[in-house]
Amino acid sequence: MSNKYVVTGMAFSRDKWVDKFRSRLEGALKEFTKLKIAESLGQKDYWSHEVKALVKVVDKLFAQEVQTKGSWDRYKAAAEAYLDSHGEETKLTEAFNEYLVYAEIPEKERKKAAVWWRKNRPDAEDLSFEMLERYMRKENFDGLVKELQAY
Repeated sequence: MSNKYVVTGMAFSRDKWVDKFRSRLEGALKEFTKLKIAESLGQKDYWSHEVKALVKVVDKLFAQEVQTKGSWDRYKAAAEAYLDSHGEETKLTEAFNEYLVYAEIPEKERKKAAVWWRKNRPDAEDLSFEMLERYMRKENFDGLVKELQAY
């Protein structure tokens, strides 16, 4: 994946950088939710490649070649975006509904999935953390975790 999805030729303001980070993170979280449901139910994985691609874009935001306006700490900005993004519990429900449609699950399996969802509905914060731990570059993950511990 090229940097064309990240670098626009202009420098990012802190707010625009945070918005881009949050947007990609929320998209990755929705796809990761579908992946976790599939893993839990023993279904086919259609989503890991999409999660990897979206988290890779998030990782690229930390790259030095991505220009920023002013001097600010990218890890602090990332921590802010992270904390904002996992507050959207409705995104998990959207992901579950999309999972049922996309995976073309037979009616019997849909009922099984709905029962599983009611009993095991994941927490958005835990899911976000697990996703980033699994797919984000280690140095970026470690920097983000360090800033999150300060909150």
